[in-house]
Amino acid sequence: MRVAVIGGGFTGLSAAKKLLEAGYEVDIYDKGNRLGGLANSINIENTKLEIFYHHIFTSDHEIQDLIKELGLEKDLQWLESKMGFFVENKIYEFGTPVSLLKFKPLKLIDKIRFGLSVIRLQLITDWIPLEKITAKEWLIKNAGLNAYKICWEPLLTSKFGDKHDTISMAWFWGKIKLRGSTRSEAKTKEQLGYMIGSFEKLGDKLVQKVESSGAKIYLNSNIESIMSVENSIHIRLANRSVVEYDKVLVTVPLPIVPKIVKGLPKKYINEINKIEYTSVICTILTLNKPFSDIYWLNVGDTSIPFGGLIEHTNMVKDPNYNNKNILYISNYTLSNDPLNKASDEKVMSEYIKHLKKINPKFSKDWIEDVKIFRAQHAQPIITCNYTSLKPDFQTPIKGIYIANMTHIYPEDRGMNYAVKTGYEVAELIKNENPLSYQKLMEKSG
Repeated sequence: MRVAVIGGGFTGLSAAKKLLEAGYEVDIYDKGNRLGGLANSINIENTKLEIFYHHIFTSDHEIQDLIKELGLEKDLQWLESKMGFFVENKIYEFGTPVSLLKFKPLKLIDKIRFGLSVIRLQLITDWIPLEKITAKEWLIKNAGLNAYKICWEPLLTSKFGDKHDTISMAWFWGKIKLRGSTRSEAKTKEQLGYMIGSFEKLGDKLVQKVESSGAKIYLNSNIESIMSVENSIHIRLANRSVVEYDKVLVTVPLPIVPKIVKGLPKKYINEINKIEYTSVICTILTLNKPFSDIYWLNVGDTSIPFGGLIEHTNMVKDPNYNNKNILYISNYTLSNDPLNKASDEKVMSEYIKHLKKINPKFSKDWIEDVKIFRAQHAQPIITCNYTSLKPDFQTPIKGIYIANMTHIYPEDRGMNYAVKTGYEVAELIKNENPLSYQKLMEKSG
C-alpha cells in the first residue's frame, strides 16, 4: 500500500511515522527546502532558534512521549516562566493569585470575580455546552464587564481582530484549561518545556526516523493537482510528472485543499470556506539590553498593533546566545490589515514607537538584528458550534485525507496537537471504514 503525505510539518511527519510502522510505503512531499514546518529554526548568535516561538506544556503527553521515543529526553528542560500584562501604560506581573491581588486596574470585586471565573473554567470537564456561546458572553457574565474590557477583550482582539466577539467559549476554555496545567506542584509558578538546541532538533530526529524506516522525501515539490483516477490517486507535480498512490494525506492549510484536490463537491468546498484563518507576523529582535524581566508579556492596549512580547532569554538562559536578549514580537492579523503587505522596514518603523510606549527607556540602538517571518494561515478562527464546521479527516474522494490545524479542537494548535492529529489520521487511514465514507458522500452532496 503506497501513501503520499503532502506537507512535512509535525502532523505529516507523525502520520508518516505511524504508517511506516504499520508497513505502508510512504513518500513525503514538501514545497520547502527542508521539513519541520512552523518549527523550523534559524541561527541567532550561532545558536538555533525557532522562527516562531515554541514551548510545550506539562500536559502535552504525545510530544513528550515522542521526545522519549527518539532519545531526546535529556534535551528537554522544564523552566519557570513569568507572565506579565501591559495595560494603562504600565507592565504588571500577571498569571498568579498574588499578582492578581496586586493588579491595580481591577477593583477588588472585579479581582474576585476574575479569579473565581478562572477556577470555574478549570473545573469544567464537559466543554460541549460552551460551544453554543461566545467567549465574550460567558466572560462578561462570569468575570464581569470590567474584567472583560480590561483583560480579556484586548487579548481576544489581538488574536482575532474584529472577529473577537465571535470566538467560541469552548476554544477559550481550552486555552485556560491548558494553561492551568502548567503550574508547579505549589500551583504558583508556571513551568514550560523547551528543548536545548531548539525544537528543530526534534523535527530533524523525526525526519531521520521516517527516512530510516523507508520513507522517501521530496523537497521543493510544488503540487499542481491531486485527483482520483479509477482505483488510484494521481499527484501531478509542477514539472508535469504524475505519480500514482493508493492513498494521499494532505496536511496543508485548509484553504489550499480545494486548490490542489480536484473533484471535490461544491457543497464540501463551501463548508471548507466557512472556516477563516488569521495570519501572523512574527518578528525576532536581537537586543543588547533586556527589554523587561517578563517571558510572556500580553499587551492589553488595542492601539498597539502587536498582542504579545515573548522575551525568549528571560526563560531560556542559554550562554550560547552570547549574553544577547532575544525578543519575539507576535502580531496576529486579518486579511485587511495593512501591515500584511507592508515591507519589513515599515513594520519595524511602526513597532519601535510602540515598544517605547511599553518601555520608555527602549531605544532603537538596543537592536542589533531584526528578522521578520510571516505565515498566512496561522490560526483558525474558532466560532460557535465549531463541531459542525470541523472537517472530517476523510474527504468525499475515496483515498484522499486531510489533517491540519482545523482538526485541533477544543485545544489550541501547537506542536503536541500536531503530533496527536498526525497519529489520529494515520489510524483512520489504516482502518478506513466504508460506511463512514458513504455517510460523508451523502453529507457532501
